[in-house]
Amino acid sequence: MLTLNEVAAFYGKSQVLDGVSLDVGTGETVALLGRNGAGKSTLLKSVMGLVRRSGRITFDGHDLDRRSAFESARLGIAYVPEDRGIFGRLTVEQNLAISRRPGAQWSLDDVYDRFPRLAERRRNKGDRLSGGEQQMLAIARALLGAPRLVMLDEPTEGLAPVIVAQLADVLADLRQRGPSVLLVEQRLDLCLQLADRVYVLDSGRVVFDGTVQEFQDAPSIRDRHLALKTAGSTDSPHPD
Repeated sequence: MLTLNEVAAFYGKSQVLDGVSLDVGTGETVALLGRNGAGKSTLLKSVMGLVRRSGRITFDGHDLDRRSAFESARLGIAYVPEDRGIFGRLTVEQNLAISRRPGAQWSLDDVYDRFPRLAERRRNKGDRLSGGEQQMLAIARALLGAPRLVMLDEPTEGLAPVIVAQLADVLADLRQRGPSVLLVEQRLDLCLQLADRVYVLDSGRVVFDGTVQEFQDAPSIRDRHLALKTAGSTDSPHPD
């Protein structure tokens, strides 16, 4: 469904991704792992055309190289960025209403059933919500857009455990309903619980590609590319 072939990405003169090849199949959940600064967020932005890039990116046979984020969204790619991207001056219900597209498997009732807090806060403006509520709203908006691929960038970052558990249930539900998922997430246990396959990025390059079981059978990959660096080491200066 989604294929990246030898993709490079840049912020100004700084190169962040270096020849990344990756694919996400129909109905598949793929976890993208790596330290901060490895290039994970940049990869998602590259798919959406939000950074300067080279190489080839296709989605269901459509070339994304010259498409804007809006055009990619119309093809069925839902992107939930780290900053959530909700409309702060619109109410919860208004945020959801403008996101609804024909053919969506999720209805407004489904969203309120899965996120009862959003139902309680439906008349509150987006900028009056807590961080956890904003994340619920961002994911709910994506689901109402009839996505064929959902890309999530650190959806549980900074959230209370009870909210993380709710989001994990939603992601498990997504796996049953069929949209493909590309998940950037620091919680390794959550990734291994939900994903079919794993990619690991380090310094903008893919250093591992395999099934969850293959990843679990290769502890050296985790120790070398995911463990915190020792004191005195430096992370890449570019944004992730």
